[in-house]
Amino acid sequence: MIDLNELKIAADSGKIDKMAVQVVVRDGKIVDFLTVDDEPRVNEEVRTMPILEVLEHVFSENK
Repeated sequence: MIDLNELKIAADSGKIDKMAVQVVVRDGKIVDFLTVDDEPRVNEEVRTMPILEVLEHVFSENK
């Protein structure tokens, strides 16, 4: 599961673009995000979405 504290720190420090967050998806769930310095691993599904959509997705997974 994605760590929302790490996401906030990355957003505040400019390590992610709030309008285009790259997230790693497994089995339809967001499990991680990539900073500007990160490269996706082989066979990772990476999607790009605004930070508000990331948060909506994370909170809807926990229902």
